[in-house]
Amino acid sequence: MNEISAGPKNDSQMQSQPQPEARLDSQAVLDLAMDCGFDLAGISEIEISAHEKEKYRRWLDAGNHGGMEYLKNGLEIRENPRLLLDTAMSVISLGLLYRTPETVPSRPDCGIVSRYALGRDYHKVMRGKLKDFCQKLERMAEKSSLRCFTDSAPVFEKLYAAQAGLGVRGKNSLVISPHLGSEFFIGEVLISLGLEACKPLKFEPCKSCVRCVEACPAGAILDDRQINASKCIAYLTIEHKDAIPEDLCPSVGLRIFGCDECQRCCPWNRRHIYTREKDFACRLTPEDLRLDRLLEMTEEEYLKKFEGSVIRRAGWIRFMRNVIVAAGNSGNPNLIAAVDSFRRHDSPVLSLQAEYASRRLEATTSGG
Repeated sequence: MNEISAGPKNDSQMQSQPQPEARLDSQAVLDLAMDCGFDLAGISEIEISAHEKEKYRRWLDAGNHGGMEYLKNGLEIRENPRLLLDTAMSVISLGLLYRTPETVPSRPDCGIVSRYALGRDYHKVMRGKLKDFCQKLERMAEKSSLRCFTDSAPVFEKLYAAQAGLGVRGKNSLVISPHLGSEFFIGEVLISLGLEACKPLKFEPCKSCVRCVEACPAGAILDDRQINASKCIAYLTIEHKDAIPEDLCPSVGLRIFGCDECQRCCPWNRRHIYTREKDFACRLTPEDLRLDRLLEMTEEEYLKKFEGSVIRRAGWIRFMRNVIVAAGNSGNPNLIAAVDSFRRHDSPVLSLQAEYASRRLEATTSGG
């Protein structure tokens, strides 16, 4: 599963850049990545095709990024990663599986949390592994310069991962590995060496399959392997800063952080291959996610309860917004009083969301 051989590099793209004196065997880099605990590794050249850049610009121009203005603001760096490391010549893409055998059992009185958020905050886990990898890599190539990232800089992480042979983009826009599926995190290392690039994989993971398209709660999956973020439940429950639009609230269901529907239905994720990373073990139980208890949770309790979890990154206001919406969708009349208490909240996001949830619960309980 973890053996990845480097393929021939494209000399025509490398001749315009000066070659550093230091040399490094690509296979040794890939072997080091495996020794550092990564599940996938590959190498690509730093250039992204003009076609892919234009495709991304059209996606932004169509407003499919929702309210994530940082994607527009970071466009210059994304298209020219040498602004992050001016001597960069190659990109090392690394994958870390997060799928675990245990999850939180689904219950009608509980919120649903995305699988990747059940364990320790992946940013912390990935940063630790990347730091270890980069320190060892620097000792192997002392004259090189490098920088590593995981969700911390505007880079085309999925494009680089596909170019490096980690997998192929699926219809849900995610990179699908024929060995691991799509449930893995991606990190990148920019390095000032012209390493021999791996060959992109030549297979079509989706073919005529449209399971993810049909499973997406709000129809966020577009043609050409792109997503309309403004309809994506993962975006709406994490990145979106305002109240969730009322017409999309029913699609949220009981989800209070993220959404896995396009991955749960994917045949490539049915294999019983699980992460070796102990930090990704599930830390939550159904009792932690009971909607009645979450509705009573103060900000201080929220910070304590989700310490060390990526859930904490949403912030109390956004998280409680999600809980209120889920409560409204639950059809549980016992939650009406707790939801109504937020209609007078100082936060316009929470008060507006509570208006929706109260009406929804009242309509459900009255048979409307």
